[in-house]
Amino acid sequence: YEMSGEELWWRLSVQATGRMAVTLNKAKQKDLDTEHMMLFESQLEKLAEKQIYTIDHLATWEETKLAINYYMYAHGVKCIVIDYIQNIIGGSSNSEYETLNRIIRELQKTAVKNDVFICVFSQMNRQSIRDDEEEVFGFKGSGNLENAADIAMTLKTASSDKADKRRKLIVGKNRSGETGTIMLYTNYGYGYIDEMTQEQWDNYKIQSNTWKNRWKTTR
Repeated sequence: YEMSGEELWWRLSVQATGRMAVTLNKAKQKDLDTEHMMLFESQLEKLAEKQIYTIDHLATWEETKLAINYYMYAHGVKCIVIDYIQNIIGGSSNSEYETLNRIIRELQKTAVKNDVFICVFSQMNRQSIRDDEEEVFGFKGSGNLENAADIAMTLKTASSDKADKRRKLIVGKNRSGETGTIMLYTNYGYGYIDEMTQEQWDNYKIQSNTWKNRWKTTR
C-alpha cells in the first residue's frame, strides 16, 4: 500500500546487488556501466525466480483477506507484510478503531491457524514519536496492535535533521527474547542498513550539514 510494487522491486534489486554496488537512482535512470548493468539484471532474474508477490491496488479488508488466503493456499506463502495497516478501509459503517480491531483479530487468527509470519507496519501517534522510552508505544488507531503482537518495534530518527542517517530501532516487546534499542545507519540510496556501535553513534557527524550551513552564509 505505502510503496508501489514497482518501487519495491527496484529497491529489492538494488539491495541484492551487494553493498555499495548500485544506487537506486542510477538503476532507475540506467546510468550504469556494463559490469554493474549485468550485475543488476542478473539480480532481477534471481528475484523473479523467488516467490515474492506484491499487491498495491487493494482497498478493503475483505479484498486484502481474500488475497492473503489465495497466496497462502495456492502458492504456499509463509511471510506476509502489510504496509501499512491504517491504509486498509473497513467499510462506511465502522469507525477506524472498530475496523483496526477487527483486522488485528483476524490477522492474529490467520497467523496462528496457518503458521505464517505476519509483519504489520503502522503509523504512530505524535506523542509516541516524541517519546524516547523503550516501553512506550503509540500505534495509531488501536492499542490492540501492540497487545496482539509477539514482537513490537518502533523505528525513530536520531534527530530532526533530514541529513542525519542514524535511526533507532526500539524493540519494546518481545515474547521470546530480549528488548532494547538497536542503533542503525541507513543508506537507502544503496539499499542497506548497518548496525552501529555506541562509539560510532556518538562520533557520527552529519557531513552535509556543514556544506548547507556554509552555503547559507556565503550566498
